[in-house]
Amino acid sequence: MEWKKIAKVLLRILWMLRLVTPPEENPCPPRPRRKKDEKDDQPPAAGLMTSSKSDSDVIAAEHVGATYSSNCSRLLPRSQVLYSLQWDCHHSTRKIDLLVLHCSDTRPDQDFTIEKLMRSHRARGFGTYPGYHIYVRRDGSLYYCRPISERGCHVKGHNAFSIGICYEGGHSCSPEYMYEDNRTAEQMVVLDEVLKLLHEVYPEARIVGHCELNPSKACPCLDPPASVEYAYIFH
Repeated sequence: MEWKKIAKVLLRILWMLRLVTPPEENPCPPRPRRKKDEKDDQPPAAGLMTSSKSDSDVIAAEHVGATYSSNCSRLLPRSQVLYSLQWDCHHSTRKIDLLVLHCSDTRPDQDFTIEKLMRSHRARGFGTYPGYHIYVRRDGSLYYCRPISERGCHVKGHNAFSIGICYEGGHSCSPEYMYEDNRTAEQMVVLDEVLKLLHEVYPEARIVGHCELNPSKACPCLDPPASVEYAYIFH
């Protein structure tokens, strides 16, 4: 527009007369070059795990399914986690016969975060990732923690052909009995979504609880057992 050109000319004249301060040519100073030994302060891209001094062996995951970081600051929306899970299932060459439900064996008043689960399983020699493939917290937060393409560490004798799904809870606060089904409504909704998705990809795989494969275990503390509760998924 003509008036903009006129305004620029007037400002230039006023600047020449020293009635206004000169405009900055580059108001943003150039970014200093980073030294080679300096580390990025940028947060990791969503979907990657980070390394820290305390978790030096937690490496960046190179596949789309690893949806948590070492501090869980980049938790993705549930729909995106489900999409990553579905994508990995379709691209995994591992034969799956069982979808095994577990509980974390923690009380409802305990805050058993994904970091605590990861540290616990690493201390037991399960490797970089937790032994379960999927972890569902009491608030319904969904974590896809071990690649579907990797065998889990969650049920002895059946890890090669199974997927492990764990919910936070299963231990009672009552002194009268040790175990109970204390899943929240949010957990039940997410578990339903996850099991339906996995059944679509692996229609022949059975849904069972840990105790149905190892009678010495109470996990996942469901009554009726998981194979009965989730039988409707097959119909």
